[in-house]
Amino acid sequence: MPVVLVADDDRSIRLSFANTLRGEGFRIVEATNGQSVLAICARAMPDILLVDAIMPELNGFETCRKVRQMHRGGDVPILMVTSLEDEQSISRAFAAGATDYITKPVNFSVLRQRVRRLMQTSRVERHVRELAYQDALTGLPNRAHFNQQLRHRIYRAGLNQRQLAVLFLDLNRFKMINDSLGHDAGDLVLKEAAERISGSLGSRDLVARLGGDEFTVILEDVTSMDRVRDTCDTICEALRAPFNFLDERIFISASIGVAVFPRDGMEMKVLVKHADIAMFRAKEAGNDHCFYRAGMEDEVTEQLRTERELRAGLEEGEILLHYQPQIDLETMEVVGFEALARWNHPQRGIIPAADFIDTAEASGMIGDFARLALDQGCNQLQQWSQGDYAIRLAVNVSGGEFREGALRERLQSLAERYSFPLNMLEIEITETTLVDHPELVQSELALLREQGLSIAIDDFGSGFSSLNYLKRFSVDVLKIDREFVKDCHQDKNDQAIITGIITLAGEKPQPVGDRRGCRGAGAGGVFASGWMRYRPGLSFRKAGQRGGYPEGHRWRQAARAPARELSIGVK
Repeated sequence: MPVVLVADDDRSIRLSFANTLRGEGFRIVEATNGQSVLAICARAMPDILLVDAIMPELNGFETCRKVRQMHRGGDVPILMVTSLEDEQSISRAFAAGATDYITKPVNFSVLRQRVRRLMQTSRVERHVRELAYQDALTGLPNRAHFNQQLRHRIYRAGLNQRQLAVLFLDLNRFKMINDSLGHDAGDLVLKEAAERISGSLGSRDLVARLGGDEFTVILEDVTSMDRVRDTCDTICEALRAPFNFLDERIFISASIGVAVFPRDGMEMKVLVKHADIAMFRAKEAGNDHCFYRAGMEDEVTEQLRTERELRAGLEEGEILLHYQPQIDLETMEVVGFEALARWNHPQRGIIPAADFIDTAEASGMIGDFARLALDQGCNQLQQWSQGDYAIRLAVNVSGGEFREGALRERLQSLAERYSFPLNMLEIEITETTLVDHPELVQSELALLREQGLSIAIDDFGSGFSSLNYLKRFSVDVLKIDREFVKDCHQDKNDQAIITGIITLAGEKPQPVGDRRGCRGAGAGGVFASGWMRYRPGLSFRKAGQRGGYPEGHRWRQAARAPARELSIGVK
């Protein structure tokens, strides 16, 4: 029920107005002076105000001006009711912020029609403001509303000599959700994320959606940076909980950048820019949040330059594959290769994937890299097959390729273009892809194995890993993350973990008659890759026989070193 505030020091007039408007479906609140009006509006802003111009303590003109300065007071209709009808008083009323003006004695029919018109106009204006200032998907304030509020709150913080924090938040791996599950699922994640962020804030804080997967937060009256850190931790913890949609458990995280007024900037655009830069640094470092510090702009500029050069390199054919041998640890034979992306930079030479893959992921180029690697890998397999080199090649694919059978369609297209036995190709997927979309991946992997391809899980143990995945998914090779392997010669905990994984992998049940049943660790089912024996190279002699080694001046035998990763062959 709409609320009408009637303010007049004459009780009879208040009663007359109240009786007239109650019949129109309004709830009436009464005030006897301007100070009472301000107190009522501070508690809850009414839908319309009827204010007498001449009242004790605070007249109607000053009351109108002060209401306009209050939260939500700028939009409420104010009808000035008075016996003053001279041009100066009317001009003064509108200058103070009155929406309309009516003189005493009041015609109650005119009053009813005037109030109805003002309410209808107010509803239309409110709807227009919602369209202009509210995000249609999440219901949060949009960029325009955020900018308006930030400008206002910066001004208030400056007057009161208080600190204010701006948080710039970006959802990690959100593009992968859109690519793999579709935009409908992405929209559901955004709406749920908006609710979780809002639930992590205080009543005076403001959260807005700038667009895409970017959100901003304003924290007022910041007296300690601990409060800002605690808020960032609370938001990130809320977003780490799984999102359950469409029979899928989806995991996301957030990167938050923080800029503080007045320390990091005095103007709205500067604060937002610095918070954005800090968010970029948090994402790059793999941290939940990062505070802005002077000089970050230069670092981010360098990162953006790398992104531009990487995109150009992708278009100019500077991305190529090197091939890392995989060694059977029992026979020390080369039994396969792993395709590793390299960037042949025109000035810096050959750059390993570790130096640019994060940039590719953050900029949305990772799908292009995966498709390029698969194409070049299939071309290499054809060359090996034509040279009677029967050896397996492992190629990484991105999680987005699993959407709606896209990977199977692409493999079918490549099989028609290149000629090689499909069982020579091993598809590597990351552990994260398994965890994010288990049902989708499980069905796709089964279909791929039916076509004869081998399946490997890469970087097992780097995320939300569980040994149960070894029993649940149809995989052939499990590659243990190097964090478990690098100290395994002296760390007993790592040794126990690796032994447990090998044992469980060796006991993984296979369908009766499956020729790819596992051999177990003692039967040569444990492989190593990395620089333990061979450096990755562009071309090799026939591999798979004892003593095989790379050819060419680039590919000499390397000194022994701990393996970077351990592959458990379920073959």
